[in-house]
Amino acid sequence: MNSFVNLQKRSVQLPKGCKDLIDVLRLPSALNTVDRIEVGRLADTEHYLSQLLQSAGKLKMLLISSLDGQAGRVLIHDEGALTVTIFVDSVREEAVRSLFVEAGINPTWDYAMNNERVATRGLIYPLPADAPRAPQLTIDLMRRAYGLADEAEVEFLYAERDAA
Repeated sequence: MNSFVNLQKRSVQLPKGCKDLIDVLRLPSALNTVDRIEVGRLADTEHYLSQLLQSAGKLKMLLISSLDGQAGRVLIHDEGALTVTIFVDSVREEAVRSLFVEAGINPTWDYAMNNERVATRGLIYPLPADAPRAPQLTIDLMRRAYGLADEAEVEFLYAERDAA
């Protein structure tokens, strides 16, 4: 284990008080106001991301997940810079990496997490802050990593708060 990694502390890329992606969803309601949870199509990602980009909140998050629970979750958040966080198994890792290599984007966080059941890798990539590229990269990510089609139903959980 790397002596510089302290698993008891949060990553600098996640919101304050969060050590894992699931911790974002467990933030106390006083700190995290969920504006809405809606079901839509993968193709609707542009609509939700444009709201995130236009928001004046200090912390904005959009969690995208498949309805059947088979596809993983993709968290997009903005605390001054737009990023996408994804946890993938070794089968999906190559698809995620190749997508971002093609886009010329390197990960800002790359960490192997092993448990008894499956090896998982946590990856965080910066997203371009312009409206056409960020949604397209996100849609391509869900297509490649999880095999979702544009018409696939997904859940959009949108949240924002004023103070970190």
